[in-house]
Amino acid sequence: MKKIQLFDSLKSLNKIEFREFGKFVRSPYFNNRSEVIRFYDAIKKYYPDFKTEKIDESKVFEEIYPGKKFSSVLMRKIYSLFVNLLMDYIVTTGFRKNTLEYNVKLLYFLYERKLPAELVKKSKLITNLLKNSFHTIEYYEYKFKHTSKLNGHLSDYVSIPDYQKELDDFIEQFLVIALVLYHRLLTTSNLHKIKYDLKLYKEVLLFIENNNFENVTIVAIYYNLVKLLETQDEKYFLKLIKLREKFKKKLTPILQYNIFVTLVDYSLNRIYKGDIGFRKHLYLLTKNYFEKFTFPEENSYLNPILYTGAIRNAAYLKEFGWINNFKNKYTKAIDPEILEETLNYSNAFIEFEKGNYKESLNYVCKVNPVKIAAKTNSKNLFIMLFYELGYYDELVSQIDSYKHFLRNNDVGETIRNRCLPFLKYLSDLLKIKQSGNKNNLTLFLKKLNNSEYFNLKEWILNKAEELIK
Repeated sequence: MKKIQLFDSLKSLNKIEFREFGKFVRSPYFNNRSEVIRFYDAIKKYYPDFKTEKIDESKVFEEIYPGKKFSSVLMRKIYSLFVNLLMDYIVTTGFRKNTLEYNVKLLYFLYERKLPAELVKKSKLITNLLKNSFHTIEYYEYKFKHTSKLNGHLSDYVSIPDYQKELDDFIEQFLVIALVLYHRLLTTSNLHKIKYDLKLYKEVLLFIENNNFENVTIVAIYYNLVKLLETQDEKYFLKLIKLREKFKKKLTPILQYNIFVTLVDYSLNRIYKGDIGFRKHLYLLTKNYFEKFTFPEENSYLNPILYTGAIRNAAYLKEFGWINNFKNKYTKAIDPEILEETLNYSNAFIEFEKGNYKESLNYVCKVNPVKIAAKTNSKNLFIMLFYELGYYDELVSQIDSYKHFLRNNDVGETIRNRCLPFLKYLSDLLKIKQSGNKNNLTLFLKKLNNSEYFNLKEWILNKAEELIK
């Protein structure tokens, strides 16, 4: 177990970190066991893969303990010592990289050692660090701790420390943590139908509404995220757009991205309910995000559904110039394992909206997605292409196959309810088109216009109106 844990952990180190860890291992302050140093030297040639089947333990043991008979007990001990040392390295380097946390903790030690001059100097540095930091949960934690410890120092030398600021900083920290947790619980509740006990929820939101937290970045952001989840009221959607712009220099790339995804989800839900005007909203949101904000590229891939969704929506609006720029810049952010499939589907939809149906069909035939949402998108495109190309026998067969697929237990009710009406109305439209009876077409259009919105309703409306002309 320790062996697997060790090599999995070592794989997480990049080249610079692995070399630094070698220096860490050789430092007598952190490690005083020479066999651990020899172990590092023996296994470093296996970096970065560390495939256990290629590591000959007997040879490694011989390099650590020359002339000794192989002992599995000693090897397990070495693994254990090395894992512990690696964990020390990870926490030590992580702690030193977080400059704000490091200096706030140092402030506490300076206070305990009664070094006031150094404490005041360090406090000024922390103030500057806070001014230039992203606003995160940790930011509010360190801000409160800094104020609290500074007040402890001031109480020893000044008559009245700033206790009001200490309380205000604590309230901000509490509200930030509470709102982030409420948002997490509400999101999970909506996805998995789990009922949570949101303690103090009404009281916290009422407190925020009765006080001014417009300039407290994370409180303002998460209050509107929570209210949007709870109410689906457009005013919170619009407010989030303004707040994201207002605080963009204080938001981490991952929070910028999460806000963007929330805005996209809301826009899509409005579109699915028939508010087609939100297609323009969605396009402008996407364009704004990828032009003004930083995608969290480090150790992360762009969600392929988000990527294809952005292209699909822009293609609906015939924004092909923007699509080309978007693809040139962000295709590299797609996971290489699904890149070809993602590009084939995207190109298929672009060619479809340009009216190049045969080219579109060539692309979509190469797509074989695994996820349900991607499968339904591909099937929808296949069906529209068969209709546009006049492949009616193939269309009837595909509709029948699609219905069986949607009735499968793996398909969620939401997807099923969005797609089945599409197939029903398209089947009816095909019968009318093949019969040439325009009286039936008038009744069909009346029924279609009065129906609730479903996936691709506007496309069927366009096809029906073409038959009238």
